[in-house]
Amino acid sequence: MIQEAIGRLLGRPEFAPLLEASAAPLVELGASEILHLSLCQTTTEPLPLRVSEGDEVVAGQALAGDDEGPLLASPVAGVVASFSDRAHLRGGRKGDTVDVRPAAGAPAAAFAPLDPARVEPAQLAARLREAGVLSSGRTPRPLHDALAGEVETLVVLAADRDPGVSIALQLLAERSDDVCPAAALLARFCGAKRAVVALLEPHAASFRAPEGIELLALPARY
Repeated sequence: MIQEAIGRLLGRPEFAPLLEASAAPLVELGASEILHLSLCQTTTEPLPLRVSEGDEVVAGQALAGDDEGPLLASPVAGVVASFSDRAHLRGGRKGDTVDVRPAAGAPAAAFAPLDPARVEPAQLAARLREAGVLSSGRTPRPLHDALAGEVETLVVLAADRDPGVSIALQLLAERSDDVCPAAALLARFCGAKRAVVALLEPHAASFRAPEGIELLALPARY
């Protein structure tokens, strides 16, 4: 889907069979009894551990990683229950995980808010790294590294690879007040001249992009 967006921006649309796409509301899931967090965040090599089995951790604490590279942060407070080798989400591979058992009633990691109008690029880069935010794709990279080069156009893909899956679409539909300012902030962070939100044609007509955000309608192709 991202290739379709880039092709259209460059005037070279791709051609594939059209599919129907429909929206569905986001659903809040209950807390898991244990979280299996992959240590292979950006490569096939696991990140160096910073914790041991039995350690108590707080939300946002670094579980693995070094001072210069990506970090794996715990999304909740809890206890490091074990380390294991589990199936990876991509490609049926397996990889090392650190397994965290959330504390009863443990809230998700929360960071002090940043003022989008005043935050400096270095502050935002530090926050993205601290939170362990990665780019999407087959070979994820720390987001602050992915945006560190020269960026002409920042594309926020509000359409999933499979048009029958509507997670990205629903995030935009239900939380556009968060998504659009975040897109503008990231565009400023990486020096992009354009910030584009790409979504499927059936839903583009009902979305109004705020000032400074362009809208790109994509066909629902697989």
